[in-house]
Amino acid sequence: MGSYWDKNSEFDILAKTEDNRVILGECKYKNRKICKSELSKLKLKAKESNINVNIYALFSKNGFSNELQNSNIHNLLLFKLKDFSKLLY
Repeated sequence: MGSYWDKNSEFDILAKTEDNRVILGECKYKNRKICKSELSKLKLKAKESNINVNIYALFSKNGFSNELQNSNIHNLLLFKLKDFSKLLY
């Protein structure tokens, strides 16, 4: 769908699949790896905005901490900037 905001929070990506699953995403363009606290913040914002999320997606310029990469969170998608380089060719 696109970005979304309400009186409680702002989200970079909010999408609904054809089978009505909700995907909530956050994009971080920082010169450091994204850590698990960013996911915790996203989950808290979703709760405050009363959004029932099925899948969380994090997008990072410089990758993710080992803790986040090694977590076995079944509804989490992680995307690095280089994951999209294939789209440029």
